[in-house]
Amino acid sequence: MLHARAFAAQGDVYNTVGCLTRVATNLTQALFALNRRYYMSDKRAMREIDRFAAVPEGYTAALGAILAAPGHDAQTLTQSTVALAALWRRVVELTNGAYHPKFVMA
Repeated sequence: MLHARAFAAQGDVYNTVGCLTRVATNLTQALFALNRRYYMSDKRAMREIDRFAAVPEGYTAALGAILAAPGHDAQTLTQSTVALAALWRRVVELTNGAYHPKFVMA
C-alpha cells in the first residue's frame, strides 16, 4: 500500500492498479489461511470467501467495487487506495492480534 499511495498521488494508473491488485491477492490468500482453507487459484476464490466464517462483512463486494473502478486521476486513485487500506485493516482485525504488521497502513 505504501507504493500504491505514492503512485496514486501522481495519477499513475498503471502502477497504482498493479499495487491494488497485488494487495487484493494477498488479502484473499490471507483469508484462506485464516479460514484454514487451501488456496488453489483465484477462479472461484470470491465465491468461496463468501462462505467463510472469518471474513469482513461485504468483503467481496467492497473488493469488487475497488477493483472495478480504481480511478483515472490522482483523486480517484487515492480514494481507491484509502478504501483498500480500510479493507486491509478489517482483515487484520480478524487475526485477533496474531498479526503484527511491520508498517503502519493508516
